[in-house]
Amino acid sequence: MRKAFFALIIIAIIFALCGCEMVNETESGIYVANKNLPCVLELTCSFQASTSYATGFIIDESGYVLTNAHVVTDSASNRFVYEALQIKGKFYNSKEEYTLNIIDYDIDLDLALLKFEKNDLALKAVSVAASKDLPFGATVFTLGNAEGYGISMTKGIISAPLKNFKDTETGVVSQVIQIDAAVNSGSSGGPLLNIDGDVIGIISFKIKKNNNGSIIDGIGFAIPSEVFMLFIKNTLNKSDTTDFDGANAEEQSEDEEADEQELDMAA
Repeated sequence: MRKAFFALIIIAIIFALCGCEMVNETESGIYVANKNLPCVLELTCSFQASTSYATGFIIDESGYVLTNAHVVTDSASNRFVYEALQIKGKFYNSKEEYTLNIIDYDIDLDLALLKFEKNDLALKAVSVAASKDLPFGATVFTLGNAEGYGISMTKGIISAPLKNFKDTETGVVSQVIQIDAAVNSGSSGGPLLNIDGDVIGIISFKIKKNNNGSIIDGIGFAIPSEVFMLFIKNTLNKSDTTDFDGANAEEQSEDEEADEQELDMAA
């Protein structure tokens, strides 16, 4: 009788602990969303013959927005790269659209820095954290304009911390974070967030098919925060900009052997 009583107590404690963990994870997701939704933009990029939808996030309160290079450019061939004719951004809870201008972009890094054309807005910027010490299995969140339906949130884990990835079409080797959180067309340029609500990467692309043509899911990639902060720093140094108050970044390492795959941009 006593053994059965103690067994019931143990079971009750286990259920209580599991319940606390579920509540904490839920509360963490709500906290991350509330912290970052005011910083994320739905982007609409207009080209001569097409329109695409993507995501960007405010990296500095003076109006700088980070997204992917493939979001604001269209490579019609290997010889020409066309910039978007117009870029509009709007917040998740607003119908008002704002014009953004391209400051610079790097096709190989797949990064682009934009800025609000209107400079008298009260903006909130994301907080950025280091990505170099990420563990396997860490919980992460994404915010993105998936399929152009507006900002939505997905949740997953770090499938593989920093790794080198080689695009078999271009030969470019990039340092990336692999995640299993849902990444779809329009998610490109969205923030990858840790449980503290800090940006540790920017969503870039996912693998849709393997080398045999079979469809696969759950393999998405983000560009680490150290890489995009260094890109911003170098970009603004070229233009002698003084209104950006970003953190310093560390250079990416190219010592590891790169995985080779064909990639599909998320947007």
